[in-house]
Amino acid sequence: MHGTDPALLTHLRVVVLVHTRQGEVLMAKPKQQGTNHKHDWRLPTGQQQAGESIAEAGRRVLHDTTGIKRGITHALLIDQRLASRDGKTAARVDIVLDGGTVDNRQAAALALPEGAREELASLKRVPVFNLESHAPPLHAKLIRMALSAFDHGMRVPLCAEGEPAPA
Repeated sequence: MHGTDPALLTHLRVVVLVHTRQGEVLMAKPKQQGTNHKHDWRLPTGQQQAGESIAEAGRRVLHDTTGIKRGITHALLIDQRLASRDGKTAARVDIVLDGGTVDNRQAAALALPEGAREELASLKRVPVFNLESHAPPLHAKLIRMALSAFDHGMRVPLCAEGEPAPA
């Protein structure tokens, strides 16, 4: 990797999918919105920090974004984004983690944590059939693929240094 700009190395992001039995996914709306405001919603997402396992990063992101405390033990999908040929865009790997299912009572009690209010405007349960009106088409597609993996029991266990992630 001699001569490679460290800023262009692959970045790992964790994306946590939490859903309801009624076919909704929990999404957050960042305060700094893009140009297409209706497509600014996203799943709880964050960078893996130095010294942090993927499971630990997922637990932190889920708690910081939603207030939900639970173990993250499985991944549902891995999405690789290649670096641009012109070297202006870094490569990225998004790991969609299984944040589990919340029941109606838990879903109704969800509120944006105080610590997340600088970066996020709100949390919302979005029906799967309505994803395209909240998220970019690629994100909606990935969410559906991750939900399908969950429905078919296609979860990948998370390990750190050969040990399973704690529940």
